[in-house]
Amino acid sequence: MYAGEVIASVVYGHRLHGYPGRCVRIHGHNAVVTVRVESQGLDAHGFVVDFYEVRAALDAVLTGFDHTLLLAPGDPLAAVLRDAGEPFRELATPPSAEHLARLVLETLNTGDRAWRATWVRWEEEPGFCAEARGGVR
Repeated sequence: MYAGEVIASVVYGHRLHGYPGRCVRIHGHNAVVTVRVESQGLDAHGFVVDFYEVRAALDAVLTGFDHTLLLAPGDPLAAVLRDAGEPFRELATPPSAEHLARLVLETLNTGDRAWRATWVRWEEEPGFCAEARGGVR
């Protein structure tokens, strides 16, 4: 088994509407996102995958989060922001690190790529990480 990893960062804000702790308030993170691609063998160049190909795909996904306020579905703050003309992104799930890792993994694995991401780690800040795993293609 071989593995390659690509690491990128993204700046975003969120709040966990309805959460009983301090993360219910709007706050921001400088997240580090790691994507792992695994393979039983290597290609003709000796790669699991071309890192630049994975990085381009990851950057395309993270662009949708960059400097954006992420909200849960039905968050009442969305109406206020919409009325004020402020940008935000309402997700289909709460914007927790766990859901964000899963969203990146699933988005990377859509389409017709020669590779498949098997693991995504979303580190909100040092010491606070979530992971999502998928299968090897």
